[in-house]
Amino acid sequence: MKRNVDTSQGVFLVAATLRPETIYGQTNCWVHPEINYIAIGTSQHGIFICTQRAARNLSYQDFTLEQGKYEVLATFLGSELFGLPLTAPLTSYPTIYVLPMLTVQESKGTGVVTCVPSDSADDYAGLMDLKNKVCSKNHFKKNKTNKFSIV
Repeated sequence: MKRNVDTSQGVFLVAATLRPETIYGQTNCWVHPEINYIAIGTSQHGIFICTQRAARNLSYQDFTLEQGKYEVLATFLGSELFGLPLTAPLTSYPTIYVLPMLTVQESKGTGVVTCVPSDSADDYAGLMDLKNKVCSKNHFKKNKTNKFSIV
């Protein structure tokens, strides 16, 4: 039975990090285009979007109403998240966006990765690859000002 979903507490794309000091330099968020992500209701924190594995783990950390159980509110591919505008805590950018990265793993963390190109060579290389190899397969294109827009 589906319960009424209260979105007043927010909907969060939950990223995991082992280096929280780097979030000040976050420029975007990575997801894998072919990974399945789910939205789950939490007991006190609104709605979380993450992988099913992460949802199961969160349910054992008192994030859900009943330990070990969670309710899937929606399911979608990572590619459906591309271009979503996000507000990231502590970064200097008012809005960051969800972008594709093929090295994101469903079996690690939450399947959502913060991008900090100033501290990660992989993040920098990923952004440069997107900039230099943008094509319709990525669902992005460059506009006249050399910035990305959603196709």
